[in-house]
Amino acid sequence: MKRLFVILVFLIMYCNLLSAQENLFESANANTFPERVKEKIERIKTRGTLKQWEQVHLKSNINITKNFKGIFNIFDKNLAFEITKDFGKDVNGVQGYKAELEDGGYAMLSSSENGILASIWYKESFYSVEPIEDGVYFIGEVNINEIA
Repeated sequence: MKRLFVILVFLIMYCNLLSAQENLFESANANTFPERVKEKIERIKTRGTLKQWEQVHLKSNINITKNFKGIFNIFDKNLAFEITKDFGKDVNGVQGYKAELEDGGYAMLSSSENGILASIWYKESFYSVEPIEDGVYFIGEVNINEIA
């Protein structure tokens, strides 16, 4: 009985650790996007302050809460983070969070019925994550020298 209990505790902890380090995004093939999504992406690209960009899908089972641990898998980087502060909801139902990055830096996130927005500061880089439509997200590395 004692051995069964130890095995059960181990399995529960193992499963929680796996989900705790889950990637937020999945690769997206831009060729399969509807035309309206492609047009929105092209408008965002014309902002002129972007160094690089990519389009991804947010995994459907993501539920952000305080103490959530995950990975921003963007531009071939895996930025592990943990939500450390919950700012609560505003009058429009937007939930705000602050996350600390494992390797230094932080992210500010907001979650609403429209999706998740994120601003990520990592080393000398600034990344912006914004929903486009139909689960498609645009991630851009912003040229910090171009920000007013």
